Amino acid sequence: MLGRNALRLKKLFSIQGFVIPSHHVKYFSISSSNPNEAPKPHFLVDFLINSVGFSKEAAITTSSKVSSLKSTKNPESVINILKQYNLDNTHIKDIIFYAPEILTCKPTKTLEPKIRVFLEYGFSESDLVQLIKGNPGLLRTGLHTHIIPVIDFIRRFVDSDEQAIQVIRKTKWVFSAFYNFENLSANLLQLQVRGLSNDRIVRLITNEPRCLTLDPFAFQRGLVRVVEELGIPENSKLFVYGICVISRFKKSTIEKKLKILRDYGWSEEEIAKFVRTNPVNLGYSEAKIRQWLNFFMKELGYTPAYLTTYLKSLSLSFEKRVKPRYKILDILKEKKLVSSTQTLFTLLKYSEVEFLRFLKCFETELPGLVKTYPKMQS
Repeated sequence: MLGRNALRLKKLFSIQGFVIPSHHVKYFSISSSNPNEAPKPHFLVDFLINSVGFSKEAAITTSSKVSSLKSTKNPESVINILKQYNLDNTHIKDIIFYAPEILTCKPTKTLEPKIRVFLEYGFSESDLVQLIKGNPGLLRTGLHTHIIPVIDFIRRFVDSDEQAIQVIRKTKWVFSAFYNFENLSANLLQLQVRGLSNDRIVRLITNEPRCLTLDPFAFQRGLVRVVEELGIPENSKLFVYGICVISRFKKSTIEKKLKILRDYGWSEEEIAKFVRTNPVNLGYSEAKIRQWLNFFMKELGYTPAYLTTYLKSLSLSFEKRVKPRYKILDILKEKKLVSSTQTLFTLLKYSEVEFLRFLKCFETELPGLVKTYPKMQS
């Protein structure tokens, strides 16, 4: 029996002189679905709720990212493999939420071998969860072409598998397919040839990964720049920090920051000390360097020679640490509770816990001082 819309179409075409056989009219039927009718939820929503305890909202979000799935067959196999390796529902839910593409992996061909290798190397179930959450691309990375070579390579620079695991926990990026492992290995070998200790190399791996994946020739030029432009010798413990700076900034950018120091009257010797003593200072913005110089030189009257002995103060927050503690010192000096020669730098060295303990020493003379300090930070 023809629907009402189909009968209208047949009548319309008959009026125009065309006759459409009844058995063809069904192809011209106009949908009469209710526009206000809610779409049916993706089948995966119920599956995630029932199998691993997803909330409805999380299940909807996750299923929308793997809309290519047509059945629960593959997700079921994936979850079964995760459970075989003693991952509980909390672990599994965490992995699926942060890396939903795991549900599309080939369970026995791709996923299971990777899990087995990581656990055989000594990674815990929690480590595995964090690795996948931190780098979902791991699921697409070749096991024999990337993962195993990376782990074996890192083991060359540490004394034990436990240390290797610690490094990898901090550098999940090394398993990303976007990083060129050949460049990484070539650059690390360059550092070894130049006499850098394994400890310093590991520090560079964890702190400045991007520079290690540069083209080896560009990386080599960077090493030369650290010595020639920053004046940091290869045997210095700060050489790795110089590599970090050189890899991040152009020569012209570094020169602009050094010019600021010259504008404030710093000599070339003092500038060289600024760079060599703590090359990380060159990583701060021009605005922050100017703020530091304005405060300590113009407001407090310190000389460049004096500031070169307290260069780490540049890394501190002005709003949260430097200015509030300066105000506190001013109060203490005004009340003659500390020596007039007490310096701000001494107070800046304290951690927050240590500084609050220091303030409690004056609670009798200045009640409420401990509560006043946090208000100064806001």
